[in-house]
Amino acid sequence: MSRLTHFDQRRRRVRTAIARNSGGRPRLSVHRSSQHIYAQIIDDTNGVTLAAASTLEKGVRGTTGATTGAAAAVGSAWPSGPRRPVFRLLCSTVAVFSSMAA
Repeated sequence: MSRLTHFDQRRRRVRTAIARNSGGRPRLSVHRSSQHIYAQIIDDTNGVTLAAASTLEKGVRGTTGATTGAAAAVGSAWPSGPRRPVFRLLCSTVAVFSSMAA
């Protein structure tokens, strides 16, 4: 059995704590760089991303900068298919965060 590196130990510790404290609900992860906004809903119990949106997607690509307008554009992007209800939760949460930033 090989020893884990410090990075792997920390990654395991953090992911275990996140999964334990999530209560079985998916979590919203939002990353804002200087140029783009990325948002995703992650199910930690299964380790999968349920839905994701960013300013790099086709319908939102025209917005520039990581502004509240870009966050609203990401929140209003609607995918088609079976993941739409999960994406609706993502969009409403991103809209709440963008209104708080304004």
